[in-house]
Amino acid sequence: MKYFCALLLAVCICHGNIAAAVTAGSRMPAFTVYAGKSDVLESSSLQGKVIIITYETRESKDTNNDFKAKVSKYYFSAEGKQDILAIVPVINCFKYFWPVKRYCIKEVRKDSKKTTFKLYVDRYGDMSAAFGVQKQESNVFLVDKQGLVRFVKKGKLEDQECIEVLDLIKNLVNE
Repeated sequence: MKYFCALLLAVCICHGNIAAAVTAGSRMPAFTVYAGKSDVLESSSLQGKVIIITYETRESKDTNNDFKAKVSKYYFSAEGKQDILAIVPVINCFKYFWPVKRYCIKEVRKDSKKTTFKLYVDRYGDMSAAFGVQKQESNVFLVDKQGLVRFVKKGKLEDQECIEVLDLIKNLVNE
């Protein structure tokens, strides 16, 4: 039993996805995501901005389409505020093994050309581990200008939650 507990502890320590989940009130972890071979987004470049992160798989990317459409509408109607509002849609391609991962990245790049905002890829699973995302779900994170996480939702946002989060976004942008 003693050896089993030690082995279990070692697995938990070594396995990156056992990281504590990001919660409202915690500091946003550092991350790096990719939109292309040389197109890299590092969290440090978003300092001082209100950040909306959606972290999804290719299978769950449509879960919060209503919310994402409302955020997009607000983004383009908030004249003069786009420079302090960052929308970061991330697709998890790390979960796939090598040949499928390449296909996933290629498809995300192709999909990115059809969307309003550039789509990013978590190639190595670092962001997934740092944020403690719920696998196979749509994950939504809202971060204020000081880098504090203000809202976290894993799964579909209900209509009332969408209204509340959009109000919070507007308040944070206007601070």
